[in-house]
Amino acid sequence: MQIDVARSFYTVDEMKEHIDNAAQFKFNMLHLHLTDDQGWRIAMDQPLVNPSGIKYTDLTEISGKTAMTYNDAGVLQGTELGHTGFYTKADYQEIVRYAGENGMAVVPEIDMPGHTTAALHAIPQLNSAGSAPKPLSGTDTAPAQGSGNVGGSTFDADNPATYEFTKEVLTQLAAMTPGPYLHVGGDESHVTPHDKYNKMITAFAGQVLEVDKKVIGWNEYSSAALPAGAVVQYWAGNRQTVANRVLANDSKVILSPAEKTYIPQKQESSQTAGGTWACGGPCTLKNHYEWDPANYLPGVGDDRVLGVETVQWGEWIRGMDQTESYQYPRALATAELGWSPQASRKYADFNQRVGALGGRMALEGLTHFKTTGINWTTASAAPETIPVLPDTSSLPEVSPLDLALPAGEFTGGAYLTLKNLPANEWLLVAVERVGKARGNANRFEWVRSNELGTAPLNVANGVTPGDYNVTVQGETGSLLGFATVAKSSPANGNAGN
Repeated sequence: MQIDVARSFYTVDEMKEHIDNAAQFKFNMLHLHLTDDQGWRIAMDQPLVNPSGIKYTDLTEISGKTAMTYNDAGVLQGTELGHTGFYTKADYQEIVRYAGENGMAVVPEIDMPGHTTAALHAIPQLNSAGSAPKPLSGTDTAPAQGSGNVGGSTFDADNPATYEFTKEVLTQLAAMTPGPYLHVGGDESHVTPHDKYNKMITAFAGQVLEVDKKVIGWNEYSSAALPAGAVVQYWAGNRQTVANRVLANDSKVILSPAEKTYIPQKQESSQTAGGTWACGGPCTLKNHYEWDPANYLPGVGDDRVLGVETVQWGEWIRGMDQTESYQYPRALATAELGWSPQASRKYADFNQRVGALGGRMALEGLTHFKTTGINWTTASAAPETIPVLPDTSSLPEVSPLDLALPAGEFTGGAYLTLKNLPANEWLLVAVERVGKARGNANRFEWVRSNELGTAPLNVANGVTPGDYNVTVQGETGSLLGFATVAKSSPANGNAGN
């Protein structure tokens, strides 16, 4: 899942909400779009060796204060402007830690050589003969960009400071990113001469290798000479051309075609905000679901597909509620494609299961679009109470949630006995921390009722101590049971944060 924090910023707490939302649906990668024309969101330290005298701290001191400064045509009327801000290194590392705690690895992106106005606005040394846009009269940096226009910025391929700057930024970013990937962008660099573009992309990819990371870039970057194993992220363009480059370079691919995964696009024509360019109209939930990543790029089989990605951009949406309502339920379609082979997928079945999640998402406070044609459940019914047994080591740990929980954490806690269940029915067993709209231990799993029987269910294995709500729903969304249980840390265990 990609979150665009460059055009409109999300705080650390808001990013934790994004992670909570995504992790419960088994997303395992968080792609952070940290820089763009409208803002620079990651702090950089001053290096000891700095030949060009670049003031790296100005990236956030200056361009951490910029964002979308007016609302483009597709933005919901009355919506606030883009949010400004940036992450300190400690902030970023906290996001990385929290994502990892919830089974997600962070993939940071520094978009270049285009989408670079924020860097050009903050750093005079990057402004030279081949850079764009040009500084205004009497200034030494490009003006800030507050619109959603794309393609008008570029670094200068013949300026040595360009490569000094990018190497330093990638080196610092790699040092605080435990995951294996760095993303260098590479999309929509329309004003960069093609030969200059390829020169810079090849250099940036080499710099990523120098810091012991694997490089990812949007599919335009596949025109350059890339190292073996470079990852291509497809979003738009001639599929055959991209496929040929992927095969020739022995690359892997991430698939995020705009018409199948882009979040700011309208879901239905009734929505007043959002774009329609990707699908020539609304990009519906069904459209996001009905495609096969293993057969999308000609000749590129599933052995080359690293995964699929739902992509949120910030030109048209602001704040958590708006973002969530455009992400969900369409992100659930992308999640299912990522984990389920084509032969096992049926939209009618998916449609029913998504509807059954309506009450759960409402209880969490997760804003979601009520897609037409889905029988959405609500959270208004008063659930019955399931008997709660005391914490005791004599009870066996029988948990359908085990596969969804991180390994190596402590066990024990409260147990539930599930009784009088309907025969052979899919049940949704959900565990959510009390007191947090999206708790740091949201877990859910579909299980067959006949697989549970009357065995005790350990609902709090491997999660932070605290109070948890446990909800059991039937496959039609009916609430079969509800309980609040306490999870305490055992004497020899270590709790998570």
